Amino acid sequence: MAPELLNLLDSYEPRSDYTNSVDIWSAGCIVYHLITGVVPFPPGTSLIKYCEDKSLFPYDALFDSGIKSKGAKFLQQLLAARPSARLSATQALKHNWIISGMS
Repeated sequence: MAPELLNLLDSYEPRSDYTNSVDIWSAGCIVYHLITGVVPFPPGTSLIKYCEDKSLFPYDALFDSGIKSKGAKFLQQLLAARPSARLSATQALKHNWIISGMS
């Protein structure tokens, strides 16, 4: 589930209802899982820690799966902890990694 639905964001992020940014988070999780075979934030504290420190994004599994930095950046933008920092659906579809054929 997206961090905002689990109330994991600090008080500086405005409380948001279920918006399409939740769906963007879900799409990011699905793509991450399809590429790596693992979920980006396994049950436990990994998501909580990521919400506190964005440098803890799980890049290793992506790079181990052969994803280049452009693809990893795309997934990081879909899985931004704060909804306001995530790509919109339009932005995601126009991302260079998608346009270039995910190479």
